[in-house]
Formats: sequence, structure tokens, C-alpha cells
Amino acid sequence: MTPNGWKAIRLAEVAAIRHGFAFAGQHFRDEPARDILLMPGNVKIGGGFKRDKLKYYVGPVETEYVLRPGDLVVTMTDLSKAGDTLGYSALLPAIVGHRFLHNQRIGRVEVVGEDAAPHYVSCLMSSDGYRKHVLDTASGTTVRHTSPARILDAVVLLPSLGEQRKIAAILSSVDDAIEATQAVIEQLQVVKKAMMAELLTRGLPGRHTRFKLTEIGEIPEEWEVVKVGAIGRVIRGASPRPKGDQRYYGGSVPRLMVADVTRDGKCVTPRIDFLTEAGAALSRPVPAGTLTIVCSGTVGVPALLAVDACIHDGFLAVLDLGANTRAEFLYYSLSAVQHRFYNAATHGGIFTNLTTEILREFPIVLPDVQEQERIAAVLDVHDNRFNIETDNLAGLRAVKSALMSVLLTGEVRVKPDEEAA
Repeated sequence: MTPNGWKAIRLAEVAAIRHGFAFAGQHFRDEPARDILLMPGNVKIGGGFKRDKLKYYVGPVETEYVLRPGDLVVTMTDLSKAGDTLGYSALLPAIVGHRFLHNQRIGRVEVVGEDAAPHYVSCLMSSDGYRKHVLDTASGTTVRHTSPARILDAVVLLPSLGEQRKIAAILSSVDDAIEATQAVIEQLQVVKKAMMAELLTRGLPGRHTRFKLTEIGEIPEEWEVVKVGAIGRVIRGASPRPKGDQRYYGGSVPRLMVADVTRDGKCVTPRIDFLTEAGAALSRPVPAGTLTIVCSGTVGVPALLAVDACIHDGFLAVLDLGANTRAEFLYYSLSAVQHRFYNAATHGGIFTNLTTEILREFPIVLPDVQEQERIAAVLDVHDNRFNIETDNLAGLRAVKSALMSVLLTGEVRVKPDEEAA
């Protein structure tokens, strides 16, 4: 049902979309240059401009393919099977010293006539109904494609210009809060990387004045370099076979999955997969507090179990830590060298699983217990702040989704600013 005073239209009635140009690949650069070549990856999932991993162009350019700040663009190709960014739009920002080039498979959206506000059209191009239309009419399986004609055939709801501007302003304010929170999270990640590099190689500030050169770099004289196998018992998980057998699967015993680690980070509670008691007997039950490490796929990612659980054969674990080692410190030590795990499990350019033997022989630094605890405590405070901001971001995204569902359908009406005055 169309809200009173609104009208249902095809997007083509208020917008046109122009194709970009196939710029010559030999002029593409990763190093910064004046011209930024707009790519589908520069549009966020959900809509909006993404500044990371910019691609640059140093060849000749025709002026008709130079875009301006404030231009609205839309992705018409997506490399994911789910079409993660297909059809989403972004308003281009101003970046000092740079200009954007209109690349192929990116559409430039031009609002035509006087019935629609550009920012409101951008909001429409992130709505659920529009997205469903884009995905339903897309072609391709491995690579998804759409076209200007298909996009413009979407049916959308159009209120008065005043309501459009008010709705766009409300959603824009939430977008601003989301971007600000994302900026805080990004800065926290930079700070944490620097803190870990300092604390895990130089120790607590002012505590050490003498250092020694070791096989893994310069460290305080008082620290040791030990192999993981010397401070605990390294095991690999196991899985009952056959997979999915009701005798073993579908019970109440939690089994850790990589997706649990991706979701929870440092302290993980398995919530996805469960075994029966018989299944747990054929797996690897480990107690809460155990340090686990992903050994295939996203190799080397550590986590601490928050509850008793089983681990499958895609995980290693370090059990029976001695009195001279704290699990939290070990977690941060291994987090800092995840790239070294990948290198250790790669032979002749071919990646193989991270094995128990590789982990046992892996060297790490070991301060005294008191310093381990203090270093872990400092990093834990930082992690807590990061988790708070991440939760805030998830909350803001949920708020935006809820607002879009009621504002863009007219379920909740707003008064234009001139009327509200």
C-alpha cells in the first residue's frame, strides 16, 4: 500500500545511469597518483564510499570520464556469488589533490527532473526492496552483473521533496556516526599494533635497559626465548566420523568452529556446532581457558576458550601450561606473529596445514610471570575498548537498518523542516 501523498515509480522516472570507460590496464598503479580509478570494491556493502585499497591511474584521461565530489555512483559487477556490493551506491567524497575516474562496470547515477533529491535516491539504492530487485534480475553465477536498464526498472516509493530531504538527513546523521565509530576502530587497531610491537619485544616502558640479540630479534636480557612445546602440551583436535551422524552430532556439547573465533575474537564461546556425549568422546574435549589456534584456512589465529568445549581437526591447542606461563600472554604473543605461522606452514610456495610439530618447535619470548600479567593486562584494556566500539558500530548499523525499513516505506512519516518550523 502506497502511503498517502507518496507515489510508486520506476527508478527510471527520476534517474539515468551512464556507463564508465575501459581504462588501459598498463596505466594502473597501486602507488598514489592524482587520479583515483573508481572500482566496485570502493563501494561498501550496504552502500557508501570505501577509502581503503584505492587504485590509481597515470594514463591519458578524457574529461567526460572525470567524476566530481558529490556524484552518485553504483556498482554493476560483483565478484562474489552473493553479489555483496552489487547495485549499492556511494556519494563520492572530496579528497584533496585527487580526482575520481569513471571506470567500466561502475554506473554514474544522474538524477533527472525536479521530483527527487540525489541523497534520497542514494538511500533508495540501499533499501531492501531495491536490493532484492537487483539480485533477482542479476546475471552470472561466479561473477554477478547488472545493467542500467535492470537497475532503473526497480520500483521505489517517492514522497515529497521535503520528506525526501528530511529522511536523507536522518539517515545521513546515522551514517556520520557510523563513519566516526569506524575511524575510532581503525585508529585503535593501529595503536594496538604499535603497542604489541613495543611490549612484546621491549617489555614494559622503563623496565629494561639492557637487551640481547636472539633468533627472533632483540629482546630484554632478562627474557627467554622458548619453544611452545617447552611450556605446554600441543595437541590437535579430532572429529567424529562420519560427519553429521546423529549418534555424534546435534547434542549439547559445544564444538569450536572457526566462525566462532571470527565472531568472538580473544575469548570465544562456541555457539554454532554441538556434539553428543558419544561424539565428544571421539573429538578432543578441552577445558575453559585453553589456548586454541586455527591450523587450516585462516591459519595461526589464536583464541581462549571461555567454556569447556571440543575442538575439531582444524584446531591445535596448548594444554598444561607450566607455572611460568600465562595463557593470556601466550595469546597476545601468538597474535603478534600470526604471519610467521603462515610462513612456517608454507613450503615451496605451497601452503600446508599448521602441524603440531611446527607449533611445538615455534619460538616465542617469555618474560617473568609478573611482567607477562602486566603486559596482558595493558593489552586487555585496549581490547575491551575495541570491543565496546565494535558493539557500538553493530548497534548503529542495526539502528540504520531499522530506520531505513520504516522511513523509506512510509511506515513512519517525518515532517519536512519547513513544516516542522
